[in-house]
Amino acid sequence: MSKSGLIAVVAAVLIAIVYVEIRLAGFGSSPTAPAAPADTSAIDARLDRIEEMLSELKAAPPSPFESDLAPPQLQADVTEIAPDNEPEVAPTPSAEKTKRLTDFLARVEAGDVVGEEMNELWNILSGTGRYDEALSSLVKNAKARPNDADAQYGVGIGAISKLVSGQISFAEQSQLSMLADAAFNKALAIDDHHFGARFSKAVSYTFWPEAMGKGPAAIAEFETLRKQAAQDPSIPMLEGVYTNLGIQYRKSGNREKSRAALEEGLRMFPDSEEIREQLRSMGD
Repeated sequence: MSKSGLIAVVAAVLIAIVYVEIRLAGFGSSPTAPAAPADTSAIDARLDRIEEMLSELKAAPPSPFESDLAPPQLQADVTEIAPDNEPEVAPTPSAEKTKRLTDFLARVEAGDVVGEEMNELWNILSGTGRYDEALSSLVKNAKARPNDADAQYGVGIGAISKLVSGQISFAEQSQLSMLADAAFNKALAIDDHHFGARFSKAVSYTFWPEAMGKGPAAIAEFETLRKQAAQDPSIPMLEGVYTNLGIQYRKSGNREKSRAALEEGLRMFPDSEEIREQLRSMGD
């Protein structure tokens, strides 16, 4: 998945679930692991409880009021589906894609998927309909490797992949959102330099309503990414760090810092039309 494609996926997820508590997923991992295992017992307990609630939701009969509770963005207007009002049928995944997912999940359970390979899940899972199976394998892998930040990151990707898949209940959206949140937080507890987890968390703050006051938290997370990348050139970087910093600083009224962040981003990503557009929109 391209960098711009990943940013689009993250944005789509957050827009779809703006009514529930979520901190979203990201891109890549840090090449450096911490020297000692972190104490993640509190996060582990939260993950276990969320997984229990998800299992209870699957076992429970569907609520007759469920469609009324779903966020409006996820409700289809049947009059716009097709001229004859026939629902569209999701395409069957190709045999090649099915095999690719089967092989990938086998490698996950064997502990052979490491580092940035976990990012392939975005593409491999899309359109397969096998989200529950994948999430189960990812959770099993994370439990077997409790001190592996990428394994925890995989749980977050699996949860978000199902979130953007479409027809799931509002209650399940909420639980999947919290599962992704806890998984990414655990990845960061294990490895504070895990770029994907921190980037995802930062992006999520930008989609909270302004009344919730998450702007300063978003800025703090993006600035942490900026600082970590400056200290260690081997850490990956995305132009989205700079575009988001520019936007958030401008919202806070600090146009000087907004321009400085965007100009730094343009030096790093000279072909970025997104950053150029943000600079043009400042109008000074």
